[in-house]
Amino acid sequence: MGWKGKIRFFLHIPFPSPDVIAILLWLLDLLNGLFEHDLLGFHTQRYRQNFVDAMDHEVGDSWNDPHYGVGKRTVKVHKFPNDIVPGTSLDDAMASTTSVSIEFSLPNDDHHEIVVTVDRLDQAKGIPERLKAFERMLDRHANMRGRVTLVQVTQPSRCPVREYIEEREEVERLVGRVNGRCSDAGWVLIRYLYRFFAQTQLARFYHDSHLGMIAPLRDGVNLTAKEYVAAQVDDRGQTHTTPMGRLSGYTRRYLCRTPDVSDAGGRR
Repeated sequence: MGWKGKIRFFLHIPFPSPDVIAILLWLLDLLNGLFEHDLLGFHTQRYRQNFVDAMDHEVGDSWNDPHYGVGKRTVKVHKFPNDIVPGTSLDDAMASTTSVSIEFSLPNDDHHEIVVTVDRLDQAKGIPERLKAFERMLDRHANMRGRVTLVQVTQPSRCPVREYIEEREEVERLVGRVNGRCSDAGWVLIRYLYRFFAQTQLARFYHDSHLGMIAPLRDGVNLTAKEYVAAQVDDRGQTHTTPMGRLSGYTRRYLCRTPDVSDAGGRR
């Protein structure tokens, strides 16, 4: 008999612009499949509009915000921005976890910058590009040697998939190469952690760092940026984000226009 109830679909990734998605030979099949739902949700107004524009181009029927109609069928199309609920008390995190400086034996003073970045292992996060950027930063700003440490937290994702295995191997190769080239006996540039962490420990990482780096190559709504801001109760740190980091609505941030952050150290 089949399901007779309402079906809702939320896209957790960006919906491409019409000129990009138009290269798909099966685009019409994709749009028709999405149109089988009663409600479609997207992260942002831009992604919502991209879907509407793609429908206009490929199908060209009726748009009456927030309804899109094709023949006798009508679908609601909305944006649903993601957000966080800070369920982790920072007081609990501070009491139950060790500080970043103790965890990694780092100097606990204002002359040593701690940069924290937390990502899933995913090609869209731009982790290899970030590691290369830090290497380039030290080439350009030798005075930063010994004065900055990058804590790269990488959480496992899609472990059996070949492309993700290759991404992990590339990241770990770069960590070894950059550390071997840039570090010395008393200081290591990159502290690389490939595992899951409890939210309390992540909150402590965010709180203790001087800079939270959110620099994906492409992202929907990156909640790490908001988690970092939520941990800054004493205004200790700042965020460094690309436009793809999706920290809209916040003004206390350092905005880098491209994923190349290699010159960041020279501007502080």
